Amino acid sequence: LDEEDLAAGRTLDCPTLVLWGEFYLTGRDEPGSETALDVWRRTFAPQAQGQSIDSGHFLAEERPTETARALSAFLTPTG
Repeated sequence: LDEEDLAAGRTLDCPTLVLWGEFYLTGRDEPGSETALDVWRRTFAPQAQGQSIDSGHFLAEERPTETARALSAFLTPTG
């Protein structure tokens, strides 16, 4: 999506996984604060799935097992 798409209210309609490092975002402990998933659903992909991972910015380096588990669950058909 580019600025023109966003201005026109277009969003992604494909399966979307959002992963973020819990310690990378500020405001994570504030009541009512938006998560990365909230922002993605509101702005880019209403159907997005996701979760925070107990890490900083570099999820795959800092928590490879947890990151792989989340990716695998998303990519594996449930049938």
